[in-house]
Amino acid sequence: MPSLADLPEIIGFFSYSRDDDEDSHNALSTIRALVQNELRARLGRSRQSLRLWQDQEAIAPGSMWESQINAAVQQSVFFIPIITPRVINSKYCGLEFKRFLDREQELRRDDLVFPILYIDVDELQDETQWRGHPVLEAIGRRQYVDWREYRYESESPALRRAVANLCTKIATALRRPLPHEKTEAEDRAAAQQEEERIARELAEAKRRAEQEQAFARAKGADSVAAISAFISTYPESHLAGDAQNAKARLLARDEAHGGAMASDDPVVLESFLNSYPNGPHADEIRARLRQLQLKAEDDIRLDDARRRAEAEAQLRKKEHERAEQEQAFARAKDADTVAAISAFISTYPESHLAGDAQKAKARLLARDEPPPERDPNTQRQERQGADRQRETKSRSEPSRAALEWGAGGAVSVVLAWVLSASTAGTPLNGTAGIFLYSFLLGLAAAILLYRSHLTLKRAAGAGAALMILRGFTSVIFFPLIGLNGMLMIGGFPSLVLALFDPRLRAPSLWLKVFAVLIGLGLAEIGINAAGGGAFVWIAAILLRFITFALFGYEIARQDAKPS
Repeated sequence: MPSLADLPEIIGFFSYSRDDDEDSHNALSTIRALVQNELRARLGRSRQSLRLWQDQEAIAPGSMWESQINAAVQQSVFFIPIITPRVINSKYCGLEFKRFLDREQELRRDDLVFPILYIDVDELQDETQWRGHPVLEAIGRRQYVDWREYRYESESPALRRAVANLCTKIATALRRPLPHEKTEAEDRAAAQQEEERIARELAEAKRRAEQEQAFARAKGADSVAAISAFISTYPESHLAGDAQNAKARLLARDEAHGGAMASDDPVVLESFLNSYPNGPHADEIRARLRQLQLKAEDDIRLDDARRRAEAEAQLRKKEHERAEQEQAFARAKDADTVAAISAFISTYPESHLAGDAQKAKARLLARDEPPPERDPNTQRQERQGADRQRETKSRSEPSRAALEWGAGGAVSVVLAWVLSASTAGTPLNGTAGIFLYSFLLGLAAAILLYRSHLTLKRAAGAGAALMILRGFTSVIFFPLIGLNGMLMIGGFPSLVLALFDPRLRAPSLWLKVFAVLIGLGLAEIGINAAGGGAFVWIAAILLRFITFALFGYEIARQDAKPS
């Protein structure tokens, strides 16, 4: 039998929903009739030799419709399902479809189903929805025709052209030669081929599993050598591409590792760890990074120590320079010349003493510069003013000095009197008291001489000499009260002070001193004779005050004289 078109009777199965046919006023029955008539014309068949089976037309009332439908499906050689939502949801339409698929498999064909999409079925637009559905999956896997636009044109020429095209496909499929009937030898050959195919598949599966295990071990070794060994062992493996990629990655990693280990830049090492956080080189890179960090910390500490040492050396240098500059400036000032100060300025132009040096230079220049010509009247007025100042000073200074000296002498006598009164009946009231009194007298004289611009050495010598002379003469002349007071209180101080201070050697001063000595000495003798012991001290205080006041006045007067 060359093809299905050569069958004595050709029967096709028209699967549809009666409800869809009734709602469309038998439009589906019309389509069935058009297809049936077109196929008869195409295949040159009569009404008896080609039928497109439809249940409402082929099943008589009261018949066993399910058995007749099954019989029609078993006789059919092509199947035209009208795809609508009702057909998809119909259990009976689904059974018709399944039975014809079984029939198609019996005919060893897969091109005898010709679906027609007549009403929108949303599930066909989404593969995830139609896959697994008993009807939709069979339709979705086949090429169906879209006749949704002909729902409203059941008698249009366009529908008739679509019917003609569909019948062309059906006629072509029916004319396709049928497969030859297999002989027993062919069956055995086919079985053997199937066994060989299964063996090949098992061997291939085993080989692939072996290669996958070997590749896993090579990757686990994480080395270029292991991956290269896999590639050389299994050059034709399905994993060869993955192995080449893995090898390239490992080569890049090893190259990056070599560069990182050769670098002293922590950024390069951190970049390697970011790219390859795990693996055989990661710990080595971390150790290298830590080593560099410790070295950097050491370098920072060394730099800090070096900077501190440099700063200290710089500070010492500056201090040394300042000391050197201060010594040089002191020498320049001691030289007291413009040339010395100018040499300092040129040697140390940036010195902290440059300002003081400029001022000192200006003063020396002003000093060395001859005074400008001045107005005679102005000079005369200045001389007159200076004379008046000296005259005022010559009058005020001697008076102040006389009071100061007199008070000093009187205070020494009062202190001696207080000491004598407080030490009555004690060893201090005898010879020791006299020498203590003499010490007070000498101390007062030394202080006054030093304040009167006598050198410290001469003032101390005068005070010591006065103390010694006054002490011994008091012991010798103590019974002669009047002579003692005259000599010891007034005479000997005058003599000693005149020896140490040339300003007290004027004859006029000595005449005044001796006049005071004689007058007060005689007064003291008279007071003692009259028994007025208390007044003796008053006379002694006056004697000391007057004589010391005369000394102070004379010294101040001579100091006030113009040189």
